[in-house]
Amino acid sequence: MKNITQDPEGGLSFDFTAGRDVNDHFVSPLEHQYAVFTGHDCGHITINLAEADEVARSHTKLAMGEKYRTLLGHFHHELQCSIAGTWL
Repeated sequence: MKNITQDPEGGLSFDFTAGRDVNDHFVSPLEHQYAVFTGHDCGHITINLAEADEVARSHTKLAMGEKYRTLLGHFHHELQCSIAGTWL
């Protein structure tokens, strides 16, 4: 795979960002910041930094009734979706 600089039409790009305050385990929203969701769109992958915080990730895991929830799992899923989208 190429990155967006090497291939502006089909390369991958990434954002690692947050819409909530890291200092309280992503409980409080940041002012003037939109909600951040992990996902992909046309080769651009966004990872919510809250997924890297053990406390925040555990709260989400319990709230959603998930057995497993990992940052690596999210990253793998979004990358696979982006790659599959280039082959279709």
